[in-house]
Amino acid sequence: MNRYTYLILFSLFFACQNQNQSEHNNTETIPETPLPDSHQFLKKFEGTIGEYPIEMVLTNWGDGFLNGKYWYKKKREAIEISGELITENAFEIAEYINDTENGFFVGTIESPHHLKGTWISEDQSKSYDFDLTATKEKSPDDIWSGNWYFNEIWDGGIILMGNYTKDSIDFALSIFRSAHNGIAEGKAYFVQNKAIFYTDLYDEEKGCKLVFEHKGDHILLDQRGSNFGCGFGMRAFAGGRYDNHIIEKKAVLDFGTEEGKVFQTKAQHDNFKALVGNEMYDLFAFNMQNTEPLDINNEDHFATKAIAGFVQGLFTSNEAIIMYDDASNFWAATIDIDDSTDEFVVRYFSNVESNATEIPTTINDWRENFMDYRIVNKLIFQ
Repeated sequence: MNRYTYLILFSLFFACQNQNQSEHNNTETIPETPLPDSHQFLKKFEGTIGEYPIEMVLTNWGDGFLNGKYWYKKKREAIEISGELITENAFEIAEYINDTENGFFVGTIESPHHLKGTWISEDQSKSYDFDLTATKEKSPDDIWSGNWYFNEIWDGGIILMGNYTKDSIDFALSIFRSAHNGIAEGKAYFVQNKAIFYTDLYDEEKGCKLVFEHKGDHILLDQRGSNFGCGFGMRAFAGGRYDNHIIEKKAVLDFGTEEGKVFQTKAQHDNFKALVGNEMYDLFAFNMQNTEPLDINNEDHFATKAIAGFVQGLFTSNEAIIMYDDASNFWAATIDIDDSTDEFVVRYFSNVESNATEIPTTINDWRENFMDYRIVNKLIFQ
């Protein structure tokens, strides 16, 4: 399991920050890494179940979850559908009428533009082949359809858009900020260069309005309404910039003489990065979104500074600590995930030979809430 996965898996309440904590905004931008076209989409399909013509709007969220609706062309009554990918391309989707399962689509995503398989009734007394093809390519005036990405280090999200008409666009929005997430789906209606969605499902008095403004290579989303009123998690505010491509950003440990900086000099920063290596440096920087200075235990008189960090709302899963002295001797630890066992571990680094078998007391104090995590030592003597 990827060591950053826990950022979006946990759903914990945020803890209050004290005045000594600071958030590190230094970032490194990595060249974009576009996702395959089949990974995430919101598309309208047309085809048949047996001999019956249907239309379907399907959202592939990219995490295995599929949902949407379909209708028979003669009836035009929407039937809700929800399911999952059981392999990379094979899926099982249930249909619901009055919140009751009525049948299943068992099939494959042959391509982002082609679905086929078998529809089976709930009692398995009927089955029909289905074959669906995505409707025509984007029209010249459709500037909206596609995937739009909220690119931040500790926060992320995506807007999937499709089923464009001259009056409206369907959307599926997913947002996460630290440990809180939110999902919204619906139809937004065009007003000049904006698309507007409104619902009072979660807040009948104030409601929730999402205003999408197209700005060329990105969409600005204005959330007008509380997170609760939009059906989102407590801190999962969806407003912001969504780019038409992925921009990977990495956290960077900062340095300087100002209060709250992790290191005092660039030399200390560079020596630490050389000690732990690029991959572990990235993990330390990620796990130190918020930092606070620590009092050094009297037994650790050799160190001159200690600073601890954490990802907001993800205590005991994303935390780190760095201690050092003026001579660039380091004692540092970070929570990680052992890829072979999917268990949390604490990775400990030092370039001081005397601490090869005995971890500084300050770091053990920092481990108080996760003392059961196995320690993995990496001592580097230079």
